[in-house]
Amino acid sequence: MTGPWTKFRLLMWKNWVLQKRHPVQTLVEILAPVVFSVMLVLVRSLSDPETYPDPTFYQPFSPGNTSGTVLELLANSSVGGLIAYSPSNSLTQSIMKKTAERLDMQLIAAPNESTLIQGLTQTVGAMKLVLAGIVFDDNLSNETIFPDIKVKIRFPGEIRSTFSFTSNSPANWLTNLLFPTYQTKGPRSNTSDVGGNTPGYFPEGFLALQHALSSSLTEVLADTETIPEVLLQRFPYPPYLYDSLLVALQNMVSFIILLSLTYTSISIVKVITSEKELQLKETMKIMGLPNWLHWTAWFVNNFLMLLISVILMVVMLKVPWYSGTDVTVFTHSNWLLIFIFLMLYAVAMICFCFMITSFFSKANSASTVAGLAWFVLFAPYLFIQNNYTELTLSTKLATSLFSNTAMGYGFQLILMHEGTGKGIQWDNVWEPATQDDDLYFGHLIIFMLLDSAIYLLIAIYVEAVFPGAYGVPKPWYFLFQKSFWCESQVARKKMGKENTDFSEKRQEHNFEQEPELPIGVQIRNLHKVTSQLETIIVSCLPP
Repeated sequence: MTGPWTKFRLLMWKNWVLQKRHPVQTLVEILAPVVFSVMLVLVRSLSDPETYPDPTFYQPFSPGNTSGTVLELLANSSVGGLIAYSPSNSLTQSIMKKTAERLDMQLIAAPNESTLIQGLTQTVGAMKLVLAGIVFDDNLSNETIFPDIKVKIRFPGEIRSTFSFTSNSPANWLTNLLFPTYQTKGPRSNTSDVGGNTPGYFPEGFLALQHALSSSLTEVLADTETIPEVLLQRFPYPPYLYDSLLVALQNMVSFIILLSLTYTSISIVKVITSEKELQLKETMKIMGLPNWLHWTAWFVNNFLMLLISVILMVVMLKVPWYSGTDVTVFTHSNWLLIFIFLMLYAVAMICFCFMITSFFSKANSASTVAGLAWFVLFAPYLFIQNNYTELTLSTKLATSLFSNTAMGYGFQLILMHEGTGKGIQWDNVWEPATQDDDLYFGHLIIFMLLDSAIYLLIAIYVEAVFPGAYGVPKPWYFLFQKSFWCESQVARKKMGKENTDFSEKRQEHNFEQEPELPIGVQIRNLHKVTSQLETIIVSCLPP
């Protein structure tokens, strides 16, 4: 009997013949990912990293300076700027009066914190005139001397310095983050002495109000008019290489990788489903080819094709193509990790294609749905990418069950690590790119394997329950039957029982009386199955 290895070689030969008969399709499958990788290389060449060979130093500045801040805008308004505070008593009035004089602002008082917040949040247009609210402890509202001062500075939830006062699209203070989602080497706002773009504590007037309030508290509590001058100065930054194009790559790398394998995924689905449509798969089963060997041959064939594509992609992404520099698309990241991640993504894609083929018996229908489903798997990442910092780890992992979304997360983390100047390396696979993130690159490697297993199990299950017009369907609950897990034992037990009862059964009226002659050939309970008792060919043929 022909062994599994010979059958496997035969199936591989068959798949190779199909590839040779469609040379253009084969070349497109191999080269499409490479062409899209070339696009990334070309985009990368649009801007050269800028070298800063000397340390960057900044000039001191006064936090009380209001020039170019929200305070200046409020002061120039028709009614002038306002500062709200609570509660109102002799000490708070004295402190806030000095604070307002320093900032050239007006005061409004509230009896307690809740009243102040209600007035600022529920009064239409209040925050267009009020800089912020200063909240002292309500329990000390009738005191004239505070043993300990507890003060809250309550600014609006949205920043105002980069928007007009009529804007309906404010940004927030991003207090949930310690670092930007995508970092770049070099200081933030590298040409600004005050530092920080969004949120801007200086342009928002936070520093000026904090400084004025602190100075006023010191004057009142220390009973002095002499306040030392306070200056702030940014820390110097060492020499660095600034790569502005990393920001542009953040929004396009994962989508380009998705497009690069779109044609391949549709092609795999169409070719495999064509065999079902032409009844070639059933013919091969009749010839004795087991189903698992059929899937294995297709998997190995597509894996080898994608292996060539991925190798060429890694070459394009990691070789320095630009003269006079060692910069690549992923300059700092380990090439082997990128290769492994892309290959795991390719494996998940193959299993996804297998899953799609199990639902269809028509090639055109299957390929159409495959193309649509391919982009649907990427949809979660598109919708939540802008809110990435607000997602919990469980949400990120749940959406990673879609392989294309997991791929999007993966390349996002690679770029985040690139921004730190280290790239993704073996020693930071289980480390966050920033202290604010809880998703690791290692999570995504595991989920690529998990996605592949899920897709493959779905494919096997659906094909068993819905084998098509020429197959014998199993019940939907076959996974919970003892015969599925212990098929060999169940079959042997059944055969043994039937052999025992054969002598009684053969005397029933359904059997004609045997002649009183010597027996030449006697068939008893003929039973034929394939290897390992997986498929019953003849079931207990009676004599």
